[in-house]
Amino acid sequence: MTVTHMVLVALKSDVSDAQIQQTIQELNGMTGQIPGLLSVSAGPNFTDRAGEYTFGAVITLDDKAALEGYGPHPVHQAVAGKLGGLANGLMVLDFES
Repeated sequence: MTVTHMVLVALKSDVSDAQIQQTIQELNGMTGQIPGLLSVSAGPNFTDRAGEYTFGAVITLDDKAALEGYGPHPVHQAVAGKLGGLANGLMVLDFES
């Protein structure tokens, strides 16, 4: 079963469109660098349905073992650290399908 790793981010109000685009590029750039990472999709929210969460990412991985390796992987840590610096808060949800 594949694993879907979803991240919802409440971006700080002063985050620019350029910073958002750079973050999307960095998230997409993880593909091919982290074992078991199948795909990345990310972007800003365009509706009012997510409350304070203004950015989201969906990462698909091979399985739970790939998710375990993804978290501490240096490439993920670098991108997550940058994203965390832009955030007031975030929520993560993982599920198998």
